Amino acid sequence: MLGVISIVVIVAAVVTIILVNRSSDPVAGPQTSSAPPATTTGNPAPSSSRSAPTTRAEPTTTAPGDGGTTVDNAAARLAYRVPAGWRADESSTVEVLGVEFSGSATTGPYNCGGADYSRAFAVSAAVQNSNKQTVDPAKAANSFVTAFAEEFYPQGMVVGAPAVETGQLGGKKSVTLTADVGTKPTKPDCEASGAAISVLAVDLDNATADHPSGVALLVVVRDRAGGPTDPAPVPDPVAAGILASAEVD
Repeated sequence: MLGVISIVVIVAAVVTIILVNRSSDPVAGPQTSSAPPATTTGNPAPSSSRSAPTTRAEPTTTAPGDGGTTVDNAAARLAYRVPAGWRADESSTVEVLGVEFSGSATTGPYNCGGADYSRAFAVSAAVQNSNKQTVDPAKAANSFVTAFAEEFYPQGMVVGAPAVETGQLGGKKSVTLTADVGTKPTKPDCEASGAAISVLAVDLDNATADHPSGVALLVVVRDRAGGPTDPAPVPDPVAAGILASAEVD
């Protein structure tokens, strides 16, 4: 977890977004100190107690020569790289706003007070609007930044306006939002007192006569302060490097 001990599915209203190729089977998700894959905010480690949907392709991982790992999530049409010391988990998923995120990687695992935490995690997904309306990447990123803060940190909330960066990825329009997250840890020695969440949203430009264009999402959640001294929070440049490594097909 990232300072949070359990993952709870949030049913929030952000346009009825659904996961592309998503199975209807329920799945457990990763955790962090906040609650996804482990991070200083305190979520349990990714859960594999329930089997992953059989209708979606499993993310694959490869190890470049630099000791890092490439996480390729075919269901999200997105791949990204994490540095050495991060652990990719192809079977771990987490559900936020009704969307199943997979392609998980975590770092900085620790046990505190009998609960498992991690300092940071990354997950990815592809979403589209169920009412055939085009998903706006910036609005989707903003909705998921808020939802991940609330889901994975104790009383987590976005503080101030997120930093916004627009650009292109693989010739497709993209936007990256990075938000400061305030928390109210109930276990200060275990849970993060401050965090940051970044969401990269890429317009897949894959609309058809029957379906609107989808958006690929890469979410990086990390503790910034609080919790134990070891492992330490993940530096912002590491998160920036993960986001910069993203590729879409």
